[in-house]
Amino acid sequence: DKERLLRALEILKAEPYASASREALQEFAAEPNEDERTTLTRIYDYYAADPYKRDAGGYVRTALLQALRHLARSDDIPLLERALLAYEFPPPGRVEGTASLRAAALVTLEELDPSLAGYHAARLLADEHNSTMSGEPGVTAVRVLAAQGQTLPLYACVMAPEGVRSEVVGECLRNLTALPRSLLPGLVERYADSQNEIILVGLFDLILGHEAGREQAEFLVSFLRETRLSDAYRYLVTMIVAGRHTHLIPEVLALARRERDRIKAKALREALSLLAGDPEVDEVLAAMEQT
Repeated sequence: DKERLLRALEILKAEPYASASREALQEFAAEPNEDERTTLTRIYDYYAADPYKRDAGGYVRTALLQALRHLARSDDIPLLERALLAYEFPPPGRVEGTASLRAAALVTLEELDPSLAGYHAARLLADEHNSTMSGEPGVTAVRVLAAQGQTLPLYACVMAPEGVRSEVVGECLRNLTALPRSLLPGLVERYADSQNEIILVGLFDLILGHEAGREQAEFLVSFLRETRLSDAYRYLVTMIVAGRHTHLIPEVLALARRERDRIKAKALREALSLLAGDPEVDEVLAAMEQT
């Protein structure tokens, strides 16, 4: 409740090392209070003044920026830019650890100054210090640029992917559904043989969401016939059926009738069960149960 959230702020002011306050701060983000804005920025500055000792990994500062998101003013832009340029390598591994902090700063900056946020987002797309686990803040940068309709940096990113995290490439691909239709075949060809399932899922989203996606039906069906990438396979058949892509559902039914691979067959049954009640689908499902 509100009283507990305000107590968390009092704990931070009195005892800034209190890590238990992080969770409360995350809840505070959902219930911002204008009266606490100055307190939040002052606490942020305290942690930022000695980050390795006071906030290794930037977790408290990230929670503070999330709490500030709907309270921030133009006066806070310098603070947000400092966060966007924060790169910290705490011991013992000396691995960069503030990706989530930069992502939170970018989201808040976008609400204050979209143009400036767009420049930072473009810089972050191929940042060598994007998280190896999540691709952040590169993934957030893609979403910020896509929301602004700034798709040219996304296209540049997928056409020159060396050093770009697969999560970022996949997110770029799924946000390029407004790509001119003449460019879609080249992009599909570029990634058709990828063995990275994160990238392939982004490519499937692009194809299924693009106005010229029907022209790539042969590629999608061929992938389903030949691939051994079970997660990407399951995702594609589910999206085809759930999205009611009628030009592809007959192909999925044809595959289901002759599929003998246990993992693929399970994925097909789960996907086609979404269409249970259709006589043809029910017939195929019944036959699969008997094999």
